[in-house]
Amino acid sequence: LHKLEEEGLVINEAHKGCFVAPISKKKVEEIYPILGTLEALSVSLCESFDSSVLEKLKTLNKGLKSAPSTEERGKLDREWHQVLHGQCQNEHLIETISALNKRAAQYDQSVVRGVADVEGSCCDHDNIIAALEAGDISLAVDHIKTHWRNGIVTVHRWLDARNHS
Repeated sequence: LHKLEEEGLVINEAHKGCFVAPISKKKVEEIYPILGTLEALSVSLCESFDSSVLEKLKTLNKGLKSAPSTEERGKLDREWHQVLHGQCQNEHLIETISALNKRAAQYDQSVVRGVADVEGSCCDHDNIIAALEAGDISLAVDHIKTHWRNGIVTVHRWLDARNHS
């Protein structure tokens, strides 16, 4: 429990016990820009993206658009991002992104909410794919950062709606 408390996932109140820490907009605001920057860096370190990788990204995004459940949408979105940043050959960067993604999932409730704005997320993904297909890594990097900024707004809206229901 002490380790979970150190990670901000559990709150330990004297004479009351331990409680799961509430979802935090602030933590999402802190982590998402880091994830966007690291994912953008992972793409910028790639000279190009092989056509089979681009097809895999398109297939995952198409599946995300039509996935029947929150759980499936979340799984496909995570896989999409893993394929994207997984092309980078910097193992330390990939490990850092993976660890931070796990931390973000604890703060943003992505397991519960899945992809809250499927249309917006898929549109962002399409823009990233199009830039990569055109060989414009710089534009893809810009789209990745925009995608993560959009994610902050999406999570905030989801949290607000959840708290008002």
